[in-house]
Amino acid sequence: MLSRTEKARGANIGLQQPRRMSLSVCTNSAKIGKWYLGIDERYGVNTKRRYKFPYGDLKNVHRCGLLAVRARARQYGYTEIESAAAELERAIKR
Repeated sequence: MLSRTEKARGANIGLQQPRRMSLSVCTNSAKIGKWYLGIDERYGVNTKRRYKFPYGDLKNVHRCGLLAVRARARQYGYTEIESAAAELERAIKR
């Protein structure tokens, strides 16, 4: 998860409302995967169901997205994802 934090620090960090993201717009799964904190390996690489816990829109990291990720991760017991979202939120505050 630390590598995602490092990548997020180099991203364009913004506080605007996230746009609805379409996976069909970007078919590069490596690029898409960087904007999600969870991956469900039961599903294929090029499927929408594979990626869980989005926190940005392929251009910007969104604080509201991180807050939603933390709440949902806490609700379902994903402690590693909750911690990663908290770490990214701290990086935005710096």
